[in-house]
Amino acid sequence: DEPDGDFGDAATVTYDLVPAPGDAILREAGEVKDVEGVIRPRGDELSHAACLDRRERPIRVVLAGQLQLGGQSMLALEQARRLPLIKTWSGRRAFSLDFAFAIPPQPNRTTGPLEPLLKALDVPVHKFYTQIPGHLVREWGRGNTTNRLSSILAAARHLDDLAEDVRGIIQPFVDVVKGADIFSFTNHENHRHDDRTMVEAARLAGVPHILCEPSNLWWGSLPTGADGTASALVVPSHFAGRFWRERGALTQAAVVPPGFEAGPILRQETNVSRVR
Repeated sequence: DEPDGDFGDAATVTYDLVPAPGDAILREAGEVKDVEGVIRPRGDELSHAACLDRRERPIRVVLAGQLQLGGQSMLALEQARRLPLIKTWSGRRAFSLDFAFAIPPQPNRTTGPLEPLLKALDVPVHKFYTQIPGHLVREWGRGNTTNRLSSILAAARHLDDLAEDVRGIIQPFVDVVKGADIFSFTNHENHRHDDRTMVEAARLAGVPHILCEPSNLWWGSLPTGADGTASALVVPSHFAGRFWRERGALTQAAVVPPGFEAGPILRQETNVSRVR
């Protein structure tokens, strides 16, 4: 540290603290047991490319999130950078990516630093606004509207089952995800009713695969979609997958470690003059 604020000759030393893929990220004392419903997707890129080459179009992925920069937003940015680079054997793009952003009521929150970064990567940013009509607010009760809306959507089997005024609420979001192969979102306890609304609306829109990335290990309730509504919970370790399954999650947990094996080609350079 520099008390006088002079960092002119300081150096940054980076250490890779994430285990190589295949290792347990969180370990417990004693024997670690396997739990049914917790899987670690495997397979090499070529085998996936062979399957994708049989498709007539790329796999369309819609990510939902915030445009402010944060941990989850940066993960979305990395997906935006990497997914379009994956090719099939014939050289076609394997994936196409769209980003969905729910416009909040605050007029100064309609954009954020992530938007120009996504647009620079040619990733479309779809902004949608869900507005509940006044007569439904009065009928459902203030403070209970999103919970009531998600419950009504969960009870419906098809979009046509919804009343016209209810369908009008979710139609802007349905227009974004319709035709998508995968809808992925990051779940947060404070927005669980909004997330449940998106999950049910995506289901009614015919999206076959819905992925939830729980943002916290435990807030006292299961992640949205853990009741089997989502196709999978995407978790960073076997520990996290087992954690949710042992607490009643019915949805399969897919373990995707957020690290990579740093090989010898990555050099670590240190300014020895700054090491004390």
